[in-house]
Amino acid sequence: YYISADTFKAAKHSPVLEAFASRGFEVLFFTDPVDEFVAERLSEYGGKKLRAADKGELDLDDGEDAEKEKAKKDKDGKSAPTEEENSFKPLFAYLAGRFKDVVKTVRLSARLTDSACCLVADEHAHSAHMERVLKAFNQEVPKSLRILEINPKHPVAQRLLELAKADAGAEALADAADLLYGQALLAEGSPVDDPARLNKLVSAMMLK
Repeated sequence: YYISADTFKAAKHSPVLEAFASRGFEVLFFTDPVDEFVAERLSEYGGKKLRAADKGELDLDDGEDAEKEKAKKDKDGKSAPTEEENSFKPLFAYLAGRFKDVVKTVRLSARLTDSACCLVADEHAHSAHMERVLKAFNQEVPKSLRILEINPKHPVAQRLLELAKADAGAEALADAADLLYGQALLAEGSPVDDPARLNKLVSAMMLK
């Protein structure tokens, strides 16, 4: 697995690496603009497939756990929703609707252990870092929707779920959702759409 970032520090502290760190897995850090281009074209090195840590679905389980998960999948290779996934449907539906122009789907995360959320790219889409590199070289970058992953164990995610179930039209839920998405953008190194609003939301949250 590898992750591309503007700096070593940004790569090291990316929330998408939390599950790797908790399992003691090593991840390659690519901090030169050319690295990700090479990785995408090389695809394999020394008998090891190269996979971006911030793209597609992540499954770090092996052995019996992997076999059990495989057995649960239908003929199309899709897993049946878990009880936890079903319980979060009200929040997923709300977030998917609020961020429909920038988010392809919302799902539970296998990457996160400490953070509330993160943004990842689809399996065959450009990563956020690659998009920034291409734009820096004045290349046209087609719009790609991110996948918003939620950590169900995080108190923020659980509180948002309570709000979504209680009143999906509440202003408090909208503000919290915008803060959550802003966090995810900053964590992946992307600019927020409305920095002034984010600042106001953070200040209001600090007062509370």
